[in-house]
Amino acid sequence: MINLQHGSLFLQTLKIVADKDCSMTASSKIVVITAGVRQQEGERRPNLVQKNVNVFKFIIPQMVKFTPDCLIIAVSNLVDILIYVTWKISGLPKV
Repeated sequence: MINLQHGSLFLQTLKIVADKDCSMTASSKIVVITAGVRQQEGERRPNLVQKNVNVFKFIIPQMVKFTPDCLIIAVSNLVDILIYVTWKISGLPKV
């Protein structure tokens, strides 16, 4: 979040906010999801991805309710799987 805010100084970005409340995404054009569980030492990746899928199953429907026309960028571990999960849960079209 701080990196995005600092970088926005060089762009014509109107507003960048961070919050756990999905209603804060209302009217956003782009939503960046960084939520997820950290991998524990010795934890296998399939276990981690299942934990993060469960997090996304909670977050994505709420976010889409408030921001149905946004572009979603997911940057959580395991990113390739979670991008697919985000697309499937959201019901939004592919870009």
